[in-house]
Amino acid sequence: MAGLKTASGEEIDGSFELRVEVEESEGQGDVGQGQGGVGQGQGGVGQGQPRVLTLCVTGDLHVGGLMRRIADAFGQPRDWSDHALWWEQQRRWLHNPSPTLDSLGVGGGSRLLFTPRHRPLRLRFPAGGVLRLRLNFAGTPGRAGGESVWAARWLDVGRSLMEQGVAEDQELLLRFKYPCAMGLDPQDGLRLALLHEEALGALLAEEIECTQEQGMLFAVLQYQIEGAEWGDGGAPQDPPQPQDLDTALDKLELSLGGSGTPGPVEELGAPPELEEELEIYRPSLWPFRGSRPTRARLSGSSLSLWTPPGPGGPQQELNLNECEVTPEVDLGAQKFGIKLRVRTPGGMSETLLRCRDAPQFSRWFCGCRVASGVGGSPSPTEFTRGVLEVLGVQPDGGDPPGTPSRPPPDPRLLLPPRFQSKLKGKQFTQRFLEVLYQVGPLSPPQARLRFLQAWKDLPGFGMGTFLVRFRGAGHDEVLAVGPSQLLRIDPRSGSVTRSWSYSDLRQWDVNWDSQQVRLWLSGDVTLGLRVLSAPPRVLHQFLGGYLALGGPPRDPQELQRLLEGGYDP
Repeated sequence: MAGLKTASGEEIDGSFELRVEVEESEGQGDVGQGQGGVGQGQGGVGQGQPRVLTLCVTGDLHVGGLMRRIADAFGQPRDWSDHALWWEQQRRWLHNPSPTLDSLGVGGGSRLLFTPRHRPLRLRFPAGGVLRLRLNFAGTPGRAGGESVWAARWLDVGRSLMEQGVAEDQELLLRFKYPCAMGLDPQDGLRLALLHEEALGALLAEEIECTQEQGMLFAVLQYQIEGAEWGDGGAPQDPPQPQDLDTALDKLELSLGGSGTPGPVEELGAPPELEEELEIYRPSLWPFRGSRPTRARLSGSSLSLWTPPGPGGPQQELNLNECEVTPEVDLGAQKFGIKLRVRTPGGMSETLLRCRDAPQFSRWFCGCRVASGVGGSPSPTEFTRGVLEVLGVQPDGGDPPGTPSRPPPDPRLLLPPRFQSKLKGKQFTQRFLEVLYQVGPLSPPQARLRFLQAWKDLPGFGMGTFLVRFRGAGHDEVLAVGPSQLLRIDPRSGSVTRSWSYSDLRQWDVNWDSQQVRLWLSGDVTLGLRVLSAPPRVLHQFLGGYLALGGPPRDPQELQRLLEGGYDP
């Protein structure tokens, strides 16, 4: 038992001096002078400034009694209900009031802190929003959001924030540890919203690979998600003026009804019957050059053309069934064209229809797409409205809408950065309209579900990557742990040098002292490695988590061991 001694080294009464640093909660006021065996406070004693108390104690004093001694030292009633003892050297909380100081190993050299458990913390969501709240630093992250990652490592759901070195008012990034295991239940709005933020953040930060076509799909779906948020209310504004493509795209509004995907075909009605004067350009088959006024009639899947306009039978009739319909739009020059590639016995015949303005373009573009029967059949009325709003034109020709509650985002900024410079101007508008038609009108919740499903279908989804050094290797490599396989990747070329399914993984272990990981694989292959980019515990959790989530039901204790892993020192 530690105790006070005389100058000659003789023990006096088994007592010893214990120094305890006391931090007050906000609003508790100044600290009074300690009484009854309590030393003077050191330094300032205002709010937020800790005071050091020197207590004369014995080893048989229990933790609850020590906290009572600390409270009594302040001489006046205070609310200490949120305070607890933190042992700095051992990095642990002394929660249980029953053990004695001797049984815990607390002696004269121990550094104890009597401190509030609830402290401010900032949670950053994947899309960039930050929420500041007060959390229990003595409780486990499992109660406060165990899906947080800090300093490139996952927090342990079985240990408190303080034990893991999280500081007051620090910023944590909120993420799902095993997103591949998250079901897409339309009723679970909060979880879907968080998953969507994580997916959008990962795509825009290029943390997961996607093709240009997939990127365009995500951009279109994101507009349908955000359309309902910024398309309502406000004061009147001037009608849109002719402007270049970049500005027009900034005014993009994708409010396609919000009533969900279209119902059965009979509810959509037949393709619209259209008859108007257009301009037509067919360089390969027609004897004239340039464009000519043309009377056009669209009925069902048949397009009839007269040039020049006038009475008599049609000079040309095209069957638009399964034809390719592509927008040819230049907003800067106010040119609105529709390219038709029609199958004929002699091959593909190309025709370009030129419309006089955006409303005429929207009618004929929608009519031709519906007549072609390619890519589904969204409601002609809703799709026409969507095309007009993409072009910055009011669908009904009436008064302009109110000012949005917030400015609409630039659609190109919803593409991964490497695609933003590739898809420019006219090309972007055309592809956007094509993908919009293929997707059809969706309500924001439906678009979110479609977005998440497309995200989960990407090849790199759910992969945890670790920079490692394999035993005997001359350079660092990457070990990718996914929902169904392990990949060994050369970071210099990005190529996969070896892959294993989980059926090949017989066993693994972690030596917490040396921080080495060993993997036993089929074919008597044993791999030793050291994780360089994270604690080995994180790799242990990913391996166990994917095995547990992808296999048969397990005993709760075994499941917890696999998901949380062992405790590294």
